Amino acid sequence: MTSGDKIGWRLPLAIMFATHAISTILLRLVPTLAPEFIRQFDLSEAFIGALGSFANIGSVVLIGLGTGALRAMGSYRAIQYGLLACAAGAFLLMISTPWVALAASLMIGIGHAPAHPAGNDILRRRAPERYQTLIFSIKLAAVPLGGVIGGLILPVIAQTFGLRAALLAAAMLSLAAVAAMLPLKRRLTSEAPAQQN
Repeated sequence: MTSGDKIGWRLPLAIMFATHAISTILLRLVPTLAPEFIRQFDLSEAFIGALGSFANIGSVVLIGLGTGALRAMGSYRAIQYGLLACAAGAFLLMISTPWVALAASLMIGIGHAPAHPAGNDILRRRAPERYQTLIFSIKLAAVPLGGVIGGLILPVIAQTFGLRAALLAAAMLSLAAVAAMLPLKRRLTSEAPAQQN
């Protein structure tokens, strides 16, 4: 039995749950920190709405390309590249220039898009048939949990240390997730059959 066979489905589920939650935190950066963007960067409420829309447009654009683009790079790399794009977008949001902020939001949206389909692909290869409904339901819970965590923590950081500190914290969280995935590539990308335990 290879190391890929032994890993089962629990660790992949935990990793996909975490990466989906983190990408959700990044996707909701602007609405979560909207009051601080308005106060500290002097952006209008209308422009904040535009930033949120651009993030969703980014997700729609990548999803619109279909699963072919994700298959071409592989689900594992798609998630990593997505998290890197989210981190880059958060860094760009530190530049209080409207056009840069729009590009940053678009980048975050694109980065968030692979989390769901690519994560599902990895879990599909690992999830025992009898547990699949439970496993995919647990993974979906990462979305609201990510929103809750971001909503509780990031505004406190922004109010205490400044908006850029909150953006930096979000970017570093995304980069930490990428780093955590690095030693697990072989295990997460093996084609071993789903385990029944």
